[in-house]
Amino acid sequence: MGPLTIELVRQICSYMGEHDVTNFRLVCKAYSNVGAEYIRPANLFMFMTNNYFEKLVTLSSSNQLARGLTSLEYAPITLYPLIYDETDYERFTIGAYDDDDFRPPPGGYHRYSTLLDEQDSIMKEDKDYQLFLSALPRFPRLRDFTLYCGDIWTVIDMKGIMDECNEFRYSTDLINLDAGSRHFGALLRALSDAKVHLETLTVVHIGWQFFDQDTQLHTIFQPIANLKSLDLTIDPRSDYDRNTNCREFMRTGPLRKCLPTITKLHSLNISFDSVDSTNYNPEAEDGQRLRYAPLDQVLPSGFTWTHLTSLSLYNIDSERQELLGFLLQHKETLRELSLQNIYLRSTSWIPLLDAMRRELFLTRPHFYCALVGHFEGGSEDGELQYWPMIYFDFPPFGVAEEDWVPKEDLCKLTERYILEGGRAYPEMKTCPLTSDNCGRR
Repeated sequence: MGPLTIELVRQICSYMGEHDVTNFRLVCKAYSNVGAEYIRPANLFMFMTNNYFEKLVTLSSSNQLARGLTSLEYAPITLYPLIYDETDYERFTIGAYDDDDFRPPPGGYHRYSTLLDEQDSIMKEDKDYQLFLSALPRFPRLRDFTLYCGDIWTVIDMKGIMDECNEFRYSTDLINLDAGSRHFGALLRALSDAKVHLETLTVVHIGWQFFDQDTQLHTIFQPIANLKSLDLTIDPRSDYDRNTNCREFMRTGPLRKCLPTITKLHSLNISFDSVDSTNYNPEAEDGQRLRYAPLDQVLPSGFTWTHLTSLSLYNIDSERQELLGFLLQHKETLRELSLQNIYLRSTSWIPLLDAMRRELFLTRPHFYCALVGHFEGGSEDGELQYWPMIYFDFPPFGVAEEDWVPKEDLCKLTERYILEGGRAYPEMKTCPLTSDNCGRR
């Protein structure tokens, strides 16, 4: 390769587009080997089937190609056992779809039962654990891992893929709530035993049941202790045979005990996402009736992530001082804050936003769905107040037409109000959320 070192050639390739790298590889064999690392897509998506497992093995067996993989996405969609015979299966599935694009083709019963046996073998023999244990260490640049624990429609919505999902569209019931726990556990074991260190981990729709285990909670996340980014979306649904629900269990503090293990976080996203009547809260308004976890049992009080720059919370309730106290602990580093469906149990958002504007320097604040709190003082003391942060063509109940601020304006104004500690819009002197433009009960 003459005077150029391999490291320098890799650096040059990193600045090239795929077309340029293709031409670059024609120069000589040595350049071709290095360039191959940058031709292979940096991301690989896979389902829990033998065909996808074989693709990962093939990729890991080539040193050049393996160096190109930086991100892996795994969707272990777990099929339910068949409850129909072949005749009923065709009648219930094929007959259930009016759209030819979604209707399973004849013979779907055989495909489904074959795939079901294949997945059953994978889980019984721990093939996914064995695969990750042997293959992941061969990808020296692998930094990001995404695990989809939800159903197939979650994957389709997030990935925008349909053709790759054909095998999994032969039934409407594709996942049981405990299945994701088994897959997440297998991944964590493999990461620990293979001594693979990720920087970013995204887990989509993991059932809360994963944290309901005999293992010491503070040890669960030890295999990912060096993470810089954790995005955890928790499915709060409950099985019918359980005596507890997500909210009751989260009040015991499993996340509060687990998260401090990951000491180097730069970005943290904790979301509770789904609909579950067992978490119904009749005191809240509209979509706020579902509150899945109290903040003080999700985020550890008194603990500080010294590098935390981004925080996102969804479907969590708190008191004003609890939330503000956590934010102030991280005021030196926190720059991005996303709050969605946050419910203040007995306090108002207005003084909280005033304090956030005064004390924090946020460069990317974001609010969505709704902000819900309560009046403090006056004749309406203790009554519920809420501001929808999603679009409505009409004002919420209790808001006069002349006081109604459409979502686009209210959301933007609220974000601008606290942007850069008020420095970005110094002309805004008062909080855009008022007792006049809030919904009430």
